[in-house]
Amino acid sequence: MPKRAPKKGTPMSSTEAVTSYLDAVSTSFELLAAAGAKATERGAKVSKKFTDQAMASQREALEFAKKLAADPEHLLSSSYATVTESAVTAQTRALAFAQMVYQEALESSTESRDLAEKLAAANKATADAASELSRTFASMNPMTEFMSRGAESAMEAMSGKK
Repeated sequence: MPKRAPKKGTPMSSTEAVTSYLDAVSTSFELLAAAGAKATERGAKVSKKFTDQAMASQREALEFAKKLAADPEHLLSSSYATVTESAVTAQTRALAFAQMVYQEALESSTESRDLAEKLAAANKATADAASELSRTFASMNPMTEFMSRGAESAMEAMSGKK
């Protein structure tokens, strides 16, 4: 977390102000980078599980086809356990995949909420640091006073006050 600026009215040194601002920007970037890395990991995990399930289903379908080719008449009997076993295995695999995807979605939702809260805090810190950097710059810039007086004079002239 970036360093907190001193109380208002006490300007930071220009180095402190710039460092504070860059630290705040860095914190925001690190939060977003970490969220991106987690999303990539989650996507890879779901993709790998899907690929593993597809490969297992393919192997099972080939085994079933081999058994059917070896004894096609046995398939017609009501006691053919291979059909039942294949169906149960496929349903089990589908359920396991659905549970994993649901769990990942829940975790993603929780992480998104946490990220939003952390980003809000980091953005506030960045805005505070930017404001302090602006005040520090203004207090060190001799043109600031000149420009402020010029703007005030112009405003008075436009409003008719002397």
